[in-house]
Amino acid sequence: MSKPARPVPDLAQWLYRGTVVVLLGLIAHAIAKPTAVERCIDRRYQQVLDSHQLKEGQITEAIRISERNKATNFCHGGSGRQNWSR
Repeated sequence: MSKPARPVPDLAQWLYRGTVVVLLGLIAHAIAKPTAVERCIDRRYQQVLDSHQLKEGQITEAIRISERNKATNFCHGGSGRQNWSR
């Protein structure tokens, strides 16, 4: 007994499905990458830790939040200082 012949895939359908897979991959890759602002915040935060010769685990949660807020302010065009005024 011989095997039944496999149908030849339709070229247009194969190209369409391949294109969809590639586009979904590109979209997923773009979503996964941090934005320029996120990269700026991470770099600025790391600069602060490095300048004080500290590691992430050596600072309290309150300090971590404060430094992240200052880095966020800096990367959005501020001075990086928090001046509270009424």
